[in-house]
Amino acid sequence: SDAFNKGMTTYYGNGKGGSTATEGKKPTLSAAEMEAAETLPVSGKYNSVVIAKNLSIDIQLFNRYNPQFDQQLAANGQYELILPADKMQLFQVNKYQILNESVQLLLGDENIPSQKTNYPPRYTPKGKKRGS
Repeated sequence: SDAFNKGMTTYYGNGKGGSTATEGKKPTLSAAEMEAAETLPVSGKYNSVVIAKNLSIDIQLFNRYNPQFDQQLAANGQYELILPADKMQLFQVNKYQILNESVQLLLGDENIPSQKTNYPPRYTPKGKKRGS
């Protein structure tokens, strides 16, 4: 979507990652949004843009719920992820795929798979055939 692509440009454009509009702030959510939100402690090399893309949530909205996500996760090794309840369920179902895609992005892999995990090709030894 255009909003996601714009978010990607904003995210990677300044080289610092994340949105700078929410730096140093707690989530700016209404009481109703906080009531409908769920929290989950996360650790690992998650990337906010990858999470937002996989959950079909606008990056600006993700940053409202989780200001400084990338910076705090990198600095502290964990983060208290806050998402609307339906998006939190989606995150929990897809967290390993999201983490894999986040790591692939971190490693600079341009060919990120959309719905599958990459494994190395099977090793097949060359030489004499058994039983000959």
